[in-house]
Amino acid sequence: MPQPTPFDAILVQSRDLFRDRLCEAVTHMFDGADGSLSELAEKTKDEELQKRYLDARDLALANREAIESQFRTRYMGEFQKRTKQAKKIGETFSDFSLDGLFGKLRTAAPA
Repeated sequence: MPQPTPFDAILVQSRDLFRDRLCEAVTHMFDGADGSLSELAEKTKDEELQKRYLDARDLALANREAIESQFRTRYMGEFQKRTKQAKKIGETFSDFSLDGLFGKLRTAAPA
């Protein structure tokens, strides 16, 4: 198994930070769902639509923990899958050189 590189550590830290922020956003969405759906139900005169809003609210709140857990699990799984794919096709960061890129930029830049 290859040794982790400094890039791998940065990638893991970035993944975890992004995961935490996304999970906070999902939590915030659920925090507002009760009030938003209740408000929509109160505003409508259509009884069927009102029932749908209240059912959606109850369903979202009843499944909140499962949805948040699945979101976190699937995010991590998808991140790992994509990271493995990228590592298979790309070079390691330590092997990467910007020399070629900078040389091309210098020759392409107008004088």
